Amino acid sequence: WKLFCRINTSLDGAIKLHEFLDFFDLDWTPLTERCFTYFDTTGGGDVDFLEFMISVWNVCTCRVDSLSNFAFDMYDLDSDGELSVPEIEHMVWEFFGKGGGGRCLEDATKYAEQRGGAMKLNAFISFTATHQYLMFPMFELQQILG
Repeated sequence: WKLFCRINTSLDGAIKLHEFLDFFDLDWTPLTERCFTYFDTTGGGDVDFLEFMISVWNVCTCRVDSLSNFAFDMYDLDSDGELSVPEIEHMVWEFFGKGGGGRCLEDATKYAEQRGGAMKLNAFISFTATHQYLMFPMFELQQILG
């Protein structure tokens, strides 16, 4: 509760994106905004205490496979239960910036294409277990929040 109150500088009972970024000394990136939006389970544009506690607990206690599951959920943009090549491209670009993560993108795309052009959750978890560099931005975020 004390941490939540320190982050919520507006004292209105809900953390805004700018408060979240300021407190954790994060830059705005598509990834940090997507994470914050994911934490906002009610879609209200802010994170209340319950959302904050559940989100921080979930991210900070994740193992590699659970963190991969978290990333999968955030980037399965059409909620069809798989990451298509365009969704994989979107994820890599948000993780590493446009033009970044070339090797990650190449490896992930090839892996997806070998599976019919998409990765289901189990395939994504298997891929990230052997290609952990793809998850590096998520590990960094986990360390900052922890």
